Amino acid sequence: LIRDPRAVAYSWQRRQIQQPGTENPLPRTPYGTIPSTIRWVTANLTTEFFWRKSEKQYLKIYYENFIKTPKETLLNILSLIEKSDKKVNFIGEHSVKLTHSHAIAGNPVKFSVGDVNLQLDDEWQHNMTRFNKVLVTMLTFPLLSKYGYFK
Repeated sequence: LIRDPRAVAYSWQRRQIQQPGTENPLPRTPYGTIPSTIRWVTANLTTEFFWRKSEKQYLKIYYENFIKTPKETLLNILSLIEKSDKKVNFIGEHSVKLTHSHAIAGNPVKFSVGDVNLQLDDEWQHNMTRFNKVLVTMLTFPLLSKYGYFK
């Protein structure tokens, strides 16, 4: 899953609750702009490295495209892993019914249960400081360009 690194850096700087609904929720320790950018670059370069060795085992998905067509994207993923017979819990074109998960890392939204609407998170475009936008853009320029984020 590829997402604009500026959006990722902004998202990782927000303080969020890791386990909503628990008795003692823990605040997430946010990453700074540079550490979050380094993580993004590392993750994407690592994926690119392994992808080259076996392109048939990877599916490149852009966050923005996933949000536009989540059901279709999920069906493509299931087809790739030969699980196309699995039930998909979509209750609408952009709504899914989630059950409890046992995930240990990632976005805190993974703890959501019940009906969830999938919608574009573009808060970063309006609320990220100009300095941080420029910094992340400079640090990630080659991959930003490769992934088509300059139009």
